Amino acid sequence: MKLGFVIPVFNEEKYLPELIDSILNQVNFSVIENIVLVDGNSTDNSKIIIQSYVKNNSKIVLVENPKRITPISLNLGAKYCLDNGSDIVQFIGGHSKLSKNFTQELCNAVEQFPDVSIFTSSLIFFQAKIKTEKLIQLHAHSILGRNFKKFIDVEKNLDGFTTGFFAVKKKVFSEIGFYNEKLIRNQDVDFALRAQNKGFIVMTFHKIKSYYKTPSELNLLFRQMYKTGIFVSVNPSTHKLKHKIPAIFFGFIFLLIAFSILFSFLGFGFLATASFYLLVIALIGYSAGCFLESLKYFFKNGITGLFLFPLFISTHFTYALGTFVGYWKKIF
Repeated sequence: MKLGFVIPVFNEEKYLPELIDSILNQVNFSVIENIVLVDGNSTDNSKIIIQSYVKNNSKIVLVENPKRITPISLNLGAKYCLDNGSDIVQFIGGHSKLSKNFTQELCNAVEQFPDVSIFTSSLIFFQAKIKTEKLIQLHAHSILGRNFKKFIDVEKNLDGFTTGFFAVKKKVFSEIGFYNEKLIRNQDVDFALRAQNKGFIVMTFHKIKSYYKTPSELNLLFRQMYKTGIFVSVNPSTHKLKHKIPAIFFGFIFLLIAFSILFSFLGFGFLATASFYLLVIALIGYSAGCFLESLKYFFKNGITGLFLFPLFISTHFTYALGTFVGYWKKIF
């Protein structure tokens, strides 16, 4: 097996040394053919850090992506690896690192599961350093947040993909092509689904572990949720009904508010009252669900869990807003 790593980079100076070192210190480093870091015009010291590693290791390459679009970076890196001897391409995020036996476990999986074409790693969060980061991790874990629970430090192999940190055999690219460069978000979901639709087997392996750095600032989480909401409208075929629920719910709430005001203005007292009570019932039910989920995390994780209540509501609205804006731009 000849393995190529592809790492899209934009302002990752805080995490790059630890990530690159985790690759260089792999138990069976000999299987690694290429380490391609694709920089999207970083404004910090990311490029300088990469260049310092390039000087000391011939397997490390810096590729530049002036367009600063993630799927373009992924494709540039994948094509470089495939053109320079790699038969499996491993994609990894810039704010992450590998477990020490990552490549060994990947080699074992490739050997033991010859029918599998895409090998997804299990994620482990970096230790949270501040309470805000811990709150964001709890949000990512919760079913009312990003619902990452099912693939955070999984205990057994799972069918299907769970994250974009996956290794792809060369034949998959030959059959389905590369990442869709029109997708600013969830290009990994689109890629994996296209592979599955072509009959390629995708699995997540619990022994292949990588560490992921979650956002440490709430504004970054809100930006992430907004952009993910937009993607629902850009490529709805890759999303299930649950991904559209925030927009459906808040759309329903806005309609009830509008109907309540309109019926009251027109003198339809019964319909105005019915709309108002239905609005109250919907909001109470929704708020109760968010509060109970927060309470569950309060008992497990202390006072930080209670702050999930307002975070659920604000991120749901932000996600829905992204979906509304996406459909508006798509239609008009």
